[in-house]
Parts: sequence; C-alpha cells; structure tokens
Amino acid sequence: MELHMNGQHPSSQTPAQADRSIQPLALVLLLSLAAVLFFVGLGSLGLTDRDEGRNAEAGREMYETGNYISPTFNYEPRFAKPVFVYWLMSLSYHVFGVSEFAARFPSAIFGVGLILLQYLFVTRCRGPVVGLFGAAMLLLNLEIIGLSRMALTDSVLIFFTTLSLYGFWLGLYGEGRERHYLWLFYIGMALATLTKGPIGFLIPILAVGLYLWLTRSWSHFWRHGFPIPGLALFLLLALPWYLMMLNIHGQRYTTSAQGDTIGRFFGTMEGHGGTLLFYLPVFLLGFFPWSGLLPFAWYQAYRSWRDSKQSGALPPSQTSVLDVHPLPHALEWFTAAWVLGGLVFFSLSSTRLPHYIGPLFPAAAILTASYWNRCVTNQTTPGLRAAIHTMTAVGSILALAFAS
Repeated sequence: MELHMNGQHPSSQTPAQADRSIQPLALVLLLSLAAVLFFVGLGSLGLTDRDEGRNAEAGREMYETGNYISPTFNYEPRFAKPVFVYWLMSLSYHVFGVSEFAARFPSAIFGVGLILLQYLFVTRCRGPVVGLFGAAMLLLNLEIIGLSRMALTDSVLIFFTTLSLYGFWLGLYGEGRERHYLWLFYIGMALATLTKGPIGFLIPILAVGLYLWLTRSWSHFWRHGFPIPGLALFLLLALPWYLMMLNIHGQRYTTSAQGDTIGRFFGTMEGHGGTLLFYLPVFLLGFFPWSGLLPFAWYQAYRSWRDSKQSGALPPSQTSVLDVHPLPHALEWFTAAWVLGGLVFFSLSSTRLPHYIGPLFPAAAILTASYWNRCVTNQTTPGLRAAIHTMTAVGSILALAFAS
C-alpha cells in the first residue's frame, strides 16, 4: 500500500510525482562523496577542540578500565555527557586501536548514516529528485562536514533526533503496518537522550508539538501515536543508565547533571554566551551555500500554511487535519516547525555554541531542497532572485573571512 507522504492522493499525482523509487547510482555517488568528505584524512589532524580531547580520553579510559557504566576523565567521574558516545568510541578503539581516527570514527559513520537516512526519507516523501537535492544539501554544508569529522556528540545526536522525527512522520501518515514507524520516534529520542541528555527528547518534542498544534492534529496523534506505550518504551531504553549513575554517585551526579542541563539554559557557561540573534548568522554561515534559500523556503512554507488556514482547508480544532485529508504542503510545515521551534529554543538558552543547532539542519535541507526544486521547474517562484543575492552575499562574507 503506497504512503501518500506528499499529501496527495494517487489520482491527483503526475507520473513524476508518483515515482518514489530509489535511484541506486545516485545513492552510491552520494554515499561515496559522504565517505570521502567524512573519512579521508580523518586521523591526520590532532584533536583540536577541547571537547574533542575530553571525549576521546573518556572513551579511551572506558576502553582501558572496562567500566562501561560511569565515564571518567583523568580517572575522575565525568558527568558532562551521557554514556552512548563513549560506548561507541570504546568499540572503535577495540577495532582500530587508540588514535584520532578511532576517536572520530563514530562521528563519521553516523554522518554517513544521516545522509543515507535523509535520502531514503525525502525520496519516499518527495521523489528521487528532491531526495537527491535534500541529501546533497545536508551533506554539502560547512557545519555537517565539520561535525562529522570531530570527536563530539553532535553527529550521533543529529542522527538519532532525525531518525526520531522521520519515524514520527512516516508512522503518522502511514497505514496498517506502516504505523509501526512511530516506534522509531520513541527509540530515536531515547538513544539521543543517552547521547546528549535532555536535548535528545526536547528537539523532537518541540518540533512535533508545534506541528500538531499548527495542524490541529493532537487528537489524531493521541489516538494513533501510541503515546502511553511509546513513553514506556522511551523510559525503558533511556532511564536505566541514569538510574545506575544515580545509584553509584548519588547527589553528586544530580547536582552536576542539573548544572549541565538547566544551568546551561539559564546561565552562560565557560564564556559561551551571545545575543538572542546569535544563531541567525551561525545558520547562514554554517548552512552555506544553501542558507541563502532557507529564509525564502521557510517563508513560502509559512504562507502556504496561512493560506490553508484562511481558506478553511484546516479543520476546526476539535478534529484533526489528518482525519479530513492529508494536505499537499504538510511536510514543509513540519520541517518549518522543526526549524522554528529549535531555533527559538536555542536562542533562549543562555549558553550558545555554533554546533548546538546541528539537529535543525536535516529539516533545513528538506525546506531548501523543496524550494530549490520549485525554482528549477518554475523560474517565477517568489523570492528566487533575492535568494541568489543572499547566497552571493554570504559567500562573499565567508571568502573575506577565510582570506583574513
């Protein structure tokens, strides 16, 4: 049974729209390019970031001591990050030996996995052309390349939050057995929480909550989204390690964990501050060269939602948009809500770092790929000329920065 992921019934689809098949050659070329960008020279440079060194050493100590529950740094308990990335690094050390390459290998392999996930999802939802655009735009930007080549938690976190949100979308719009994709929503959140703490479930919850509110779909999700069993599965996967840490370290762990979560949100830590607008230039520079398209793509998604609301296409609040009929631009609304919710959350946080917004990049790539596809097929698409000028301006700024 075919998923109507683009919000259109089969009778209204053109042959090109109905084609959701994976193109093997495109996929091989895409993954080969990802492997080159993420793996070539991966261990040739020493650990350059302070967190890289701490994470790599914590993973090495886990590998050395065999203590797979309580991470350590300089053989003292390390509470700054949960355990999942240290498990991955320890496994990598077992396979490759202790080296910079081994420390960064989990980030690189999950980076490739993210590109594969992006291509498969967008191709299923929007066809092979937009699928290739969406995966290529996610791959070919400064931030994703950087994060996939560093011994940080972010590449793994982005993979699991993306898996969670794509599982939500596929399950929500699926039929029959396809509804079981929703379990990935809860599994992805649990593994993301084991990777980087509460942000692992906050990003998916913000995106999903905002989308369900905008489309008046809470009732549908409550009936078909397995919320109670899903919560039980999330707790079953994520909670045991936290309980073990609490049992081992007691109040010392809870105090440190509060400082690294609530403390980071309400107070500036380690000098990583900035204004409320901090992430706007970060997004433009980190998502370059596609960032010039993003504001216009987001605005077009907002306009289509607003027009649907004003025309009465959205149902009354007591019913669900999904109970009436799936709408053509729902995926763009979902990714726009994902970007907006995450950007507002990170902007309100007092501690700000450029790589924090990495989990928003898969959604940004879908938005820009859909918009770019419309621009290619229809050169009168609103905002096209302004988007090109924006890309040129951001590129000039980056060129001057690199030259300096």
